[in-house]
Amino acid sequence: MDYAQPQPAGPFIQGACAIHPQQMAARTCLRCGNFMCDTCSENRTLDYCPPCRAIVGAGVTGFPLHRDSWTFDALLNYTWTVFKRDGLMLTLATLVVFVVSFGINMVSTLLRFGVAMSGSEAISVAVTLVSFVVQIVVQGVFQLGVIKLTLDSLQGKPIEFADMFRQIGRLSPYVAQLFLIMVATGIPLTVLGGGAALIAYAASASTEIIVLMGIITAMLAFFALLPVILPFAFANMEIVHDANVGVIQSLKNCWTIASGQRVSIFLVYLLAIPISIAGMLMCFIGLLPATAFFQLLACALYLTLRNGVQLKPTHPYAYNAS
Repeated sequence: MDYAQPQPAGPFIQGACAIHPQQMAARTCLRCGNFMCDTCSENRTLDYCPPCRAIVGAGVTGFPLHRDSWTFDALLNYTWTVFKRDGLMLTLATLVVFVVSFGINMVSTLLRFGVAMSGSEAISVAVTLVSFVVQIVVQGVFQLGVIKLTLDSLQGKPIEFADMFRQIGRLSPYVAQLFLIMVATGIPLTVLGGGAALIAYAASASTEIIVLMGIITAMLAFFALLPVILPFAFANMEIVHDANVGVIQSLKNCWTIASGQRVSIFLVYLLAIPISIAGMLMCFIGLLPATAFFQLLACALYLTLRNGVQLKPTHPYAYNAS
């Protein structure tokens, strides 16, 4: 008996996907010629493979705003539209983060208090250090989970609450990025603030003046470094959005995404102040949805500025033609 031969998944040559070799190709990339499966082509709706889309700035799937044509009004309107649809789920995710953070802080405080009562300084230091690391790790996983839900919501994808607990694979780059950003910003602030405090000390100033000079100088240095610090506001979003990006490349991508847009980023993040105040005025109950809304707004800004920018491909199968 003759059996019909299996047909190709699309009108192109049948073969294995260049990025997902376990899947059959549905079409080929118009730019590099690599095979693409349904996942890479977003169910055959895109003509470029993911690496080529990153190179040519072909856009963020399912997101309407573009870095070359966006406005604050359009950003706020789209964020509000998405929040009206998925705000409840995002608020619940924010509540989970608050509860987890509060629980960790309470346990850490009780442990430190118990150790302090024992009088062992070495154990107290060890418990403090372990508590700090655990806090960073656990909160990091849940924060990345909220970002995942938020990015999916903004791109019109169905929100899966289980994604809150599936970002543990991005924990290593999260911790590494956090360390690098803390070092890059903490060293100059410490040097400048400490230098001002030493000058005040050499001038025989009072303890209060020495501390005040150090704090004021560090704060002024922080504002002076804002153009350098602002791009890193997108660091966690980048490692969630691109599962293949490395730590250093992620930070480079954030720098590229923020290029020419630092004033806009600063102004959008300033909105956190009135949004938080509005939430607190609602008997603090509104603080959760206010936090979720601002997270949505920040991620919307990230996707907007990423939409159309040229970034280095992050997959080894990419064909880097210019």
